[in-house]
Amino acid sequence: MKTAKPTLPFDPFALAQAATKAAIGFAARPNELLSVQLEAAKQLGDFWTGA
Repeated sequence: MKTAKPTLPFDPFALAQAATKAAIGFAARPNELLSVQLEAAKQLGDFWTGA
């Protein structure tokens, strides 16, 4: 009798897969990548100056 692999309640690779898909999507659109990076830097700066 073959033992079945236990199923996990979550996918441990889901985050890596999502990050890879996002990176590939941004690599296809470098202008959008730059604008997202600039917006993220602005938000981070606003957060730390307001803290």
